[in-house]
Amino acid sequence: MRQEARVRRVQRWRRSAAVGLALGMALAAVGPARTQEPEAALVAAAKSEGKLVFYSALIAALSRPVADLFEKKYGITVELLEPRASETRERIRTEQAAGRFIGDVTAGSASTLALQAQDGVFQPHGDLPNVKKLSGLFAGDGTLFPFAVNLFSLLANTDLVSAADMPKSWHDLLDPKWKGKILSDDPRANGAGHVLFAAMVKKFGRPYVEALYGQNPVISRDIAVNERRVARGEFAFYIPLFLVDMPDLKGLPVKAVVPEEGVAYIPFAAGMLKNAPHPNAARLFLNFLLSDEVQGYAAQRGFRSAIGYLPESLAPEIRQFADVKLLGTSPPDEQAAMLKLAAEIYK
Repeated sequence: MRQEARVRRVQRWRRSAAVGLALGMALAAVGPARTQEPEAALVAAAKSEGKLVFYSALIAALSRPVADLFEKKYGITVELLEPRASETRERIRTEQAAGRFIGDVTAGSASTLALQAQDGVFQPHGDLPNVKKLSGLFAGDGTLFPFAVNLFSLLANTDLVSAADMPKSWHDLLDPKWKGKILSDDPRANGAGHVLFAAMVKKFGRPYVEALYGQNPVISRDIAVNERRVARGEFAFYIPLFLVDMPDLKGLPVKAVVPEEGVAYIPFAAGMLKNAPHPNAARLFLNFLLSDEVQGYAAQRGFRSAIGYLPESLAPEIRQFADVKLLGTSPPDEQAAMLKLAAEIYK
């Protein structure tokens, strides 16, 4: 069932990717220039290699469109492989352990890449002009860096929740009137539900998540249909909502709610694999991830730009989420403990 849900979700992303790609290309000349082209020597060396092998554990709305934008701009073929995150990590580890260095670049959730870094599969990317644009919460470390941020909030059914009752705080979900009316992704497994759970524990403490569990939320791992179940009126709320899904829900009786404390998030990061066969193409691609083209495309799809780039043409329904307050995330070094805690509470 979970695999079927994943397939349906990927298919939905792919249907929207073609439209998003055209939009992303149009954004290249929109808004003030924030990013820089790499040195001509790097571009020439990358083109002479002629190919890039990209292992992506990103959602389909990012992987193929970004690869296509890169191919169009530089004329370098991208061989894209899109296994699941766990399969990507194991593939890279196994290949490198056998002395077979095939991939050039990989990208996925920052927490996944942090765990991969413990396997010793990355190498420093060197001096890249666009990476210097990163700072603060989203700064890189010379090897890995974030380039887009996925935001997780709250979805409400507008037929079941009046304007006056719309939550202003995450604590409003604890109102007795919402008992049994909340649909939730499973916080006991890696995914958006766990990211939100970890952020809530860090921000509000264990008593809050225990009280939320006391609201008898219905747990579902069928992420492909959960938002639609709220739209059909089966539940008043769904947590967590992928804000990037809102364009696909346009016209339905639902609303994205951003509580005053902020939204949970997880950055998508990228890194250059050890002994990459096409090192110059790899470095060029990494710099490209922070280009106006990619950052503009990501922003239009509802992701938060890691460098704060907002195209002037950003749609109003997307712009309202572009600079929301961040509640927290799931730190990689705390993941095991948080999963254990979730299992203790969500029995």
